[in-house]
Amino acid sequence: MCTVVFRTDSADSCDDAGKNSTELCVCVRYTDALEKDIESRYGDWLELALETRRKETKMTLDEVAVIAIEARDRAKSNTHRLDEIQSERSELTHNMNRMATAVEVLANEQRHQTEVQQNTSQKIEKIEKKVESIELAPAVEAKDIKKEFLKSVIGVLVGAVLGAILALIIKGV
Repeated sequence: MCTVVFRTDSADSCDDAGKNSTELCVCVRYTDALEKDIESRYGDWLELALETRRKETKMTLDEVAVIAIEARDRAKSNTHRLDEIQSERSELTHNMNRMATAVEVLANEQRHQTEVQQNTSQKIEKIEKKVESIELAPAVEAKDIKKEFLKSVIGVLVGAVLGAILALIIKGV
């Protein structure tokens, strides 16, 4: 039989645990720091041991072996779970990187589309100005023709009036 003693009070009870027999004795002086260290390293499987931390418990070597085997199996299970989580995390990281790349490609495409739209808008403005000047050309030409026609009519009228005046002057002289 093995004695496992968890004590916080004094070392005497640990010293007395295996004195009178040939038992294998394990004595652990329990502190809050030890509890935190044990919990962080070994987690849930030590729950039973932590419940008995201030009690003296006598265990057979078989019982200690069972606890050790359970702890080993639990460690293997946790290792397997951690491996699965790490694998899933790697896959998620890979997918996130792919998504980031896709977003970057989309942003570049959007930037390119914006540039194309700006170039197209500039070309449309140039074409609109040309169309406007082409549309205005006949109006300008008609205006010029009208001016020339008026000048000609005025010139003919002035010439006729001057001719009539000269004819009257010549007849009367």
